[in-house]
Amino acid sequence: MEIPSSLSFYSGNPRAKNNIGVVIHGTNSQAINMYKLADALSDYTDFEAIYVFDDWGYFSMVNPSISWVDALDFIGPKGWLRFLSRKVAEIIATPSFAVETAAQRIASEVRINKFNNVSLIGHSLGGLVARCALETYDLRREVRSVITLGSPHYAWHKSHYPYLWKENPFKDYPYLFILGGADAICTNRYMGNITRKNDHLIKGLSKVIIPGHGHSSIHEEAASNYVTELINHFHKKKSLAGTSEFSVVEFDDGESLFYSDEISEISEKKHSPSLYSDWLEFAYKEDLILE
Repeated sequence: MEIPSSLSFYSGNPRAKNNIGVVIHGTNSQAINMYKLADALSDYTDFEAIYVFDDWGYFSMVNPSISWVDALDFIGPKGWLRFLSRKVAEIIATPSFAVETAAQRIASEVRINKFNNVSLIGHSLGGLVARCALETYDLRREVRSVITLGSPHYAWHKSHYPYLWKENPFKDYPYLFILGGADAICTNRYMGNITRKNDHLIKGLSKVIIPGHGHSSIHEEAASNYVTELINHFHKKKSLAGTSEFSVVEFDDGESLFYSDEISEISEKKHSPSLYSDWLEFAYKEDLILE
């Protein structure tokens, strides 16, 4: 019996070595839960091949059958607060070595397969795995960008002490963080930051809020919430700038918003001086009111 790779081929050209998308799931999840995102990436991006991280060791560590988290069902608060407490507790209960082991396997697969121009796309804890792989094994030659969806970077940093991963982002490397406005894990935006207040020092970091989406719908509805367009753009340009597909604009109240180029009139607005460090709130076409 052939031993399967931890990177499971999903779509595209199985012989492709360039322009590769790798999708990584988080806690209380598995590879199959990322198939909707993988489908959307297959349909709406320019990746030559899509792979999904499918590793039983990682799965077993982020999906424990019995854990102290289960006690929240009996002793925790009721209703929505109980759900939120459980989700946060699941992340806190995940050991650091779960992230670092998965990162090691992904880094190994990328180099063994001689992949180039890779985008590591991680949901929730999977985003931390993506960062760990890049930063621990310095995959900058192979990995073009790291893109995370609903990942609690700062919350993880404050609650865990990794063994190998120093959690030091590359200062001029293209990171894109996407967060749902109704995310139940990153309830405060700073929980999705790398640092509490100094993300502006990480010049390659871009951050986008998608209003109305939660922790799961940010990836489950990627085909319709512009997440795939964001990913495709960022993979090609390594920035939110440099194309007419999207524009960042600044209004009188100082709030920067992120728009689709379906609305050509936004070019008349004043462009924001910075595309980095601040959370940019994405606005849909029907939400835009032009003067």
